[in-house]
Amino acid sequence: MASDPIRQRVLVTAPVAAVYAVFLDPARLGKLAGEAVELEPREGGAFRVGENVSGRFVALVENQLIVQAWRRSDWPPEEYSVASFRFQDLNDRTQLIFTHSGVPGHCVRDVRQSWYRLWQDLKKMFPSAESPATPEREPVTSDA
Repeated sequence: MASDPIRQRVLVTAPVAAVYAVFLDPARLGKLAGEAVELEPREGGAFRVGENVSGRFVALVENQLIVQAWRRSDWPPEEYSVASFRFQDLNDRTQLIFTHSGVPGHCVRDVRQSWYRLWQDLKKMFPSAESPATPEREPVTSDA
């Protein structure tokens, strides 16, 4: 059974085009995720991150939006969630608004924490003396 959506925000000290591009470049996304990445960055194109995550691109709006049908390998074959990345241009910074819905309840805590770690590493890709490497995010709550 799916739980409430995971909602997270992160402010990255880099132009929106640079941040958006990370999620469509297998080399940069692989470096960020710490795993091998394969992707076809087009609507309907497949992606795979390591051995555990795969899916398809549902929507791509350059420098604004990425929507993915997303699943882990330990989920039933027909079970997908929806990951949405919204990019807001703040001149030399980017506000990334992330929503992940349809994650099975027993996986929410692990998936939420995995995204949180990814945002920390994303901020480190674009260092700035002004911003700490901790993203703005929802508080981690019990997933009982």
